Amino acid sequence: MTARVAYVGNEANAAGYRLAGARPYVPAPEAVAAAVDQACAGSDVVILSAACAQRLPAGRVESLVSQVSPLLFLVPDAPLEDIGARLRRELGLEP
Repeated sequence: MTARVAYVGNEANAAGYRLAGARPYVPAPEAVAAAVDQACAGSDVVILSAACAQRLPAGRVESLVSQVSPLLFLVPDAPLEDIGARLRRELGLEP
């Protein structure tokens, strides 16, 4: 049996989770609660970004974390870095 995994967060991180097989949800700030509800309804595991978790009422996050199913993970948001600047640094073109 394969676990159904969902990710709720920003678009850049969602692309990576999609490559790993998760179903991504990239909600607008006002639609985070609905996206979390939708992800929870159709998944065994939900990965929720810290930024999206902050848009939910504290009681809602505690309730989600305490549930057995779906299993919820809170993950920090990876910094969105300028890939061009990083490549120039890595290649030694910039300090």
